[in-house]
Amino acid sequence: MRATLSAILLTLTVAHLPLPASAAKLASRTSDPMADVRTWPAGTPVAARITVYPRHGDVGRSSGVSSKYRPQLRFHGGQELTCELTLPGQDALIEPGATGDAQITCNEPFKTHKDSPGFQVREGGRVVGEGRVTIPQP
Repeated sequence: MRATLSAILLTLTVAHLPLPASAAKLASRTSDPMADVRTWPAGTPVAARITVYPRHGDVGRSSGVSSKYRPQLRFHGGQELTCELTLPGQDALIEPGATGDAQITCNEPFKTHKDSPGFQVREGGRVVGEGRVTIPQP
């Protein structure tokens, strides 16, 4: 299918016909899929929004998280790393069911995609929350 779509796009481009917006967007994605991937070096503080799930069976937490919390973060694509959260303010806390700003600092480099910068927050194999890296605009 991808080869057929590429051939159609090439034919439209060669014929100097304007591409439909959806086809132009697809063409730009297929031309360089790594252009939208960002690599974050180990030890670099990265801005994120974190949601802590309330405890429900094997999911969530019964208490909030604060600075120095070191969960495993599983990024889209399967990469799982231990990272430390730093929350703004000395007594900052993200309670179960709440969302807050944080900085994550991971012990290894990690990658995010512009369209899916999300991750799971995990403890001992359990999902306790989710988050999204706040990707700065160029």
